[in-house]
Amino acid sequence: MLEEFNLVLDYVEDNLTGEIDMKKISQLSKLSTYNFQKIFSVLTGVSFGDYVRRRKLSRSLFDLCETDESIIYIAGK
Repeated sequence: MLEEFNLVLDYVEDNLTGEIDMKKISQLSKLSTYNFQKIFSVLTGVSFGDYVRRRKLSRSLFDLCETDESIIYIAGK
């Protein structure tokens, strides 16, 4: 099960600037969306939606600090 969760986290990291497809998450984790979200929340102490939002925000902060991209462009990602 840990291997499947790592695949999900890799998928999230690869798609931070795009849309996260919950059907793909279900396929990678080999769990229903409901069960995946419950287990994720128990294991991490944060909901999957909150995790994704936090990762997107931290990625945006990195882009703001480390790139010359405009704020508008970063916000759109």
